[in-house]
Amino acid sequence: MIGIDRIRSKRVHQLIYFFMGVFLLTGLFYLLAPTTVLAAGESITITGDGLNGPGITITQSQLRGEEEISEGVYLEQQDVIYSSINTWPTKSFYRGRGVKVTDLLEVAGGLKENATMIRFKGSDGFTATFTLKEFFNEPHYFFPNFMNTGVQGHLPGDTSGAVPVE
Repeated sequence: MIGIDRIRSKRVHQLIYFFMGVFLLTGLFYLLAPTTVLAAGESITITGDGLNGPGITITQSQLRGEEEISEGVYLEQQDVIYSSINTWPTKSFYRGRGVKVTDLLEVAGGLKENATMIRFKGSDGFTATFTLKEFFNEPHYFFPNFMNTGVQGHLPGDTSGAVPVE
């Protein structure tokens, strides 16, 4: 009887290890799968003292270019790939689809000459503030080859072939 109990115990352990391996592999593939990040389905409002106009509220249909923003004017859709190193640090490529911030500011009346900052505030209260200099005037680049050196999370990346982006 002792031999049979050992065989059963060994088989139970093998079964447990098998299922743990399956769950770990499933979790790994889930983490590696690309995800889609979408903007909230609400309208956006552009306001502030730095605008030449009173501001504007733009619906999701107008943001997607399905509806006019004003007579005969539709927002032009962009589809751009960006490279990024986030705070982990992890190197990533991101796909940006939507409307340029410059186009949104133009529709809202444009910026005053003395404007210095731009702030984005989400409906969840998250805010990000930038100087106009860093947001609009400093050069920004897409690095198509930066994943070619080291592993994905290893810094630095290959900066060759840099392409200017807005």
